Amino acid sequence: MRLHGYGADEAQMDSLMPVGLDVTIADPRAPHRVPPGFGWWLPDGNELAPTDAIDQAIDRVVALITATQVETGIPPAATALLGYSQGATLGLCVAAARPDVVGVVATGAGALPPDRHVVATDRPLDILVMNGTLDPIVTASWHDETIERLSAVGHRVAGRIDRVPHVVDQAQAEAAMDFLAVHLPKPARRQRAQAVQ
Repeated sequence: MRLHGYGADEAQMDSLMPVGLDVTIADPRAPHRVPPGFGWWLPDGNELAPTDAIDQAIDRVVALITATQVETGIPPAATALLGYSQGATLGLCVAAARPDVVGVVATGAGALPPDRHVVATDRPLDILVMNGTLDPIVTASWHDETIERLSAVGHRVAGRIDRVPHVVDQAQAEAAMDFLAVHLPKPARRQRAQAVQ
């Protein structure tokens, strides 16, 4: 499942297309209209701001994940979340709160908000956290704290920092796809693109 950023829509995630992997792709659209696109929540001055709306976004995505799993028969261990910007932050929040529904998470230009509780699990996730040194929104300290907090409960977390602003560049997109290729169990399912509203 690919989670787009604030003010965008599912088309933003087209560069994160697993090549050579047999996968089912679900592209949900965030519920809040934020011209020219949509947002998973409306930030109160900071994209990482703790709000009840983040909890609602987590519940929404978890419901979409579980519905897709029921439809396709794909188990949580073979379910991956990819996210950019606000979608990255949301993906990390899902990993922290509901590690039972996913197996692999790869994010770019996002971080785990400091108020988010990280649930311990007996099935650690494989998580890739990517950010940029030139990012004015997600700082290097947030990047490091995200990795530390998720690692503390046993998740296998890899970090990547590049000299880029608030983007996922081609090198990071390729790193995310390589991460999926290594960590998604095989055999996976056939590829079927679908839009989820």
